[in-house]
Amino acid sequence: DADAFLARMPVLSELTANRALEQPLKSTRVFLVHHMTGEIVGLIAALRALGCRDLTVLFVSYVSDPPASYLDAVLDLPADEFCALALVNVPQRDSVEGVYRLSRQYSALEECEEVERAVESSSHFLDAMRAAGVVPFLRQIARAEASGQRCLLVEDGGYLAPVLHDCLLRDLSVKQFASELGHDIDDDRSLQEVVGSRLLGTVEHTRNGFDRMIRVQDQHGRLPLPAYSIAISRLKREVESREVAASVLNAIEAVLNADGRVLARRTCLVLGSRGAIGREVCRSLRSRIDSPERNLAGI
Repeated sequence: DADAFLARMPVLSELTANRALEQPLKSTRVFLVHHMTGEIVGLIAALRALGCRDLTVLFVSYVSDPPASYLDAVLDLPADEFCALALVNVPQRDSVEGVYRLSRQYSALEECEEVERAVESSSHFLDAMRAAGVVPFLRQIARAEASGQRCLLVEDGGYLAPVLHDCLLRDLSVKQFASELGHDIDDDRSLQEVVGSRLLGTVEHTRNGFDRMIRVQDQHGRLPLPAYSIAISRLKREVESREVAASVLNAIEAVLNADGRVLARRTCLVLGSRGAIGREVCRSLRSRIDSPERNLAGI
């Protein structure tokens, strides 16, 4: 179950155990946009242990199916307290990227047909994710409003938060906000009145999302709500990027070895070689390939 994944994370487990009796999230509803990993399943368990009883997760899924153990763990949670959704890629002959639809592997949505229409009309993954998330997010805000509670938006990639901050600063209505993300919602109330008064703030985990938020701040000179980020922390830039680079290269090497080939004899091009992960990939490749001064390039 999800608690087993939390048990694999000693620091988060200790934090959760120390705060569980206080239930600090008992009046906070969380909307989470993240990849489905063992750590995120553990995070879901931690949020619930800290009192969150309305948790909606939009999983970031490009193509592959989730591991059965992860899926079983989250779908075993009470349906009235937890909702999960994700997109699935559908290849198209005339498109490299293909199109996206709601996956049938996750929770059933009352607004399924409405969300699917908006998702299928989106031409890119980012647009499809925003179209998939906006209705469940607004429904969660409505539940918080009905019960006098607050919400928190946590993301890994800047899907909803930058658009939300921008629309709040432009003083749009809920109807206008939803329309920009592909939905027709008949609610002329101010987005600030509906969302701004209920949302504690947003949290971002990636540099992509951080940069999108900075662009909104530069355009308007401020942000309407607190926006927290770990994207440029030392742990993300130095520690995590080094481990991600090692994992990526190990995976590539395993694929090559399975076909009787070796990484050392390849010519390597690293896209994004000045980013945190790309920089670490280049550093590791210098000791893994022959003649890196001739066979390693970066953009």
